[in-house]
Amino acid sequence: MARVLGADTYIAELGALIVERHEAGETVIHNPGTPSHAASIRAIVRSGAGALLLERFPRRLRPVAPWSEVTLMLQGWVEPDEANAALRSAGYGWLELQDNGRMRRTVPGLEVDEVHALHLLPKGIDKASAVALDRERHAVPAACAIAVGDSRSDLRVAAEVGAFFLVANGLPSLEGASLPDNVWVTGSAHGDGFAEAIEASLPR
Repeated sequence: MARVLGADTYIAELGALIVERHEAGETVIHNPGTPSHAASIRAIVRSGAGALLLERFPRRLRPVAPWSEVTLMLQGWVEPDEANAALRSAGYGWLELQDNGRMRRTVPGLEVDEVHALHLLPKGIDKASAVALDRERHAVPAACAIAVGDSRSDLRVAAEVGAFFLVANGLPSLEGASLPDNVWVTGSAHGDGFAEAIEASLPR
């Protein structure tokens, strides 16, 4: 996607990594999040937090392998608030399960109405903190930045930009969530919604 858009930088693993592209290759910047909660994927796996979620929510989650560099990836569905309450009560308050949006597929063996991409990662790491870190690195004021997204984890970025565009297909997954004043919902979904957001942001 970064190549298609000609972007010099992209954020990966739900904000855990910032990748800057240049002629010599790529430079990877790790988002430290909350220093007291910093951890590697090995530490997360060894902690047993992922196993706890799989046992607590049977037939609702499944791990995705190979695991990424920082986050433990899961597919399925459980309300993040419910999962995070279970993590806190079991002593894993340093971790957080985040919803990265609905997937347009079914997964055999899961008894859920819809499948989402979910990430278990240290607290303080999310797309919003990555955008804040990238803006700071390049001295870009929030008022000069926009974001486009379709999930709860994307919506957090609204606090770090001047305008946030939620593409239409993301609205159902935010049922009950209040939208900040700088959030606009596009009339179109998916790629057409993205194009609509970019067109609305271009100087007239």
